[in-house]
Amino acid sequence: MFRKRRLLSTFPVLILVAAIGPAAAQPGTYRPNSNTLFYLPMDGPDAGAPESCTISNPSLVSYVPNRFGTPSAATQVSATGSYLDNFYISCPDTQIAASPSTSITVGYWVQITQFPNDGAGCTIGCGYRTFTILATTGDEGGCSKYLAMNIGSGGGGLPSACQGSVDGETGGFTSSTSVVDGNWHNLVWVFDNTNDILTFYLDGVQNSTGPLPGQPYAPQNTQFVAGAENGSFALNGALDDVWIENHAWTQGEVTRYYAGLSNTIDVSESAGKPKSAFMADLRQAGVANIIVKAPQPCPDATPTQQEQCQAAIAVAGEQFNAFSAAGFQVAAYCYLHFQTTSPTGTQQAQNCLAAVPQSLLTSVRFMALDVEETPVASQADAISIISDAVAVVSAGMRAVVYTNSSFWSKITGNTNLFMSYPLWTTGGEFQEGSQQYCGTGVPSLAPPPNFGGWTERVGRQYYDGPYTTTSGCTAGAKLFGVSVDFDLFEPSLF
Repeated sequence: MFRKRRLLSTFPVLILVAAIGPAAAQPGTYRPNSNTLFYLPMDGPDAGAPESCTISNPSLVSYVPNRFGTPSAATQVSATGSYLDNFYISCPDTQIAASPSTSITVGYWVQITQFPNDGAGCTIGCGYRTFTILATTGDEGGCSKYLAMNIGSGGGGLPSACQGSVDGETGGFTSSTSVVDGNWHNLVWVFDNTNDILTFYLDGVQNSTGPLPGQPYAPQNTQFVAGAENGSFALNGALDDVWIENHAWTQGEVTRYYAGLSNTIDVSESAGKPKSAFMADLRQAGVANIIVKAPQPCPDATPTQQEQCQAAIAVAGEQFNAFSAAGFQVAAYCYLHFQTTSPTGTQQAQNCLAAVPQSLLTSVRFMALDVEETPVASQADAISIISDAVAVVSAGMRAVVYTNSSFWSKITGNTNLFMSYPLWTTGGEFQEGSQQYCGTGVPSLAPPPNFGGWTERVGRQYYDGPYTTTSGCTAGAKLFGVSVDFDLFEPSLF
């Protein structure tokens, strides 16, 4: 993060990707959670196993690499999209029907090269039926079922979806954007039965909307994937990560899922006092946790710098109060100074804690001690400063160390005295071989490089911007118009 370079400059925001565990998170990868009603990752050797599904005509199935190149992590169906296919994956999920919500969101990835029935002979009917849920009433023909999703009905490559209702009406639409081009595409369908609107998102962007009918049919405990309920219109292509959640997703949720963003951000004093509109945008994007910089005073600096430091402390107090009042969980970070032995680590930690409104101290989830500043008075003095600071912070909340192997070696001589404290590594650790990592995909929370005695880490920065690397890779992105950094982060600290 290199905080010392950013005093009252651009607004640094750090996105921390909440991970279920130490496995790698990747943009557009669905993470099952308490809202999940149905989930098939579509992995080999049995795509239907997670939902106890049965594969009809399994000879048409093979397992292929997914969009990240992971072997056997997507399901290839080699049907034709015609009424003669005799293929489906039939599932007996009961959570969809049991859900008290009438609104749902359905998502999946597809890769299709060939048009249904090779684009010919569609007078009787053709297309790829990607997902079907039958209804407890209705004739089940066409859209007279709980829902049906297709790609290429009539021989083209256009996605469509529809839903039936108890009054006999149906609703839905066909997109005007083909997905039959050999590339992986992410499709998210939002069935908002509260507002009677169906919204389609293609590759993270809203593509089209259409009306839904009145009260939808009640769903059966029967779903069909990659083929219609009678075996017709089966897929010729690859399918990955099929899921359903129990509510209507917002644009923010879609964006966060598709881009691999998270529910935690980090802000510094340069953000200023949070505005209501900004906090509303954060809420819509699914942000729940905010880490606020707790600045220190700088009594030995020039008068102008002292004024800036005091202004930063005041702004931090406003941030802590505003974010807490808006219902966000808050944590803090403290940039430590090592160039002299004064102030001591005890004084620095007390300074940072004093920047947090005292009424909020017990609710702050943790304080990260930022170990980056060089040069140091001496490594022994730096270790003493860190030790004293950790002791002060740990007396009232959880202490976390934020650093990387290079800083740690220069500042502490690679001591292992702090290995018992959670480690959050900086963007300097995201080198992938000889190439700097520039935000394509997400690294794992694998054990860190061998330094400081740490064998695991709770967080890892992977997108540090806005900077341009010597290799010409430009890092940096925008969230609501501000610079962002990204991290993979264990959720346990919140």
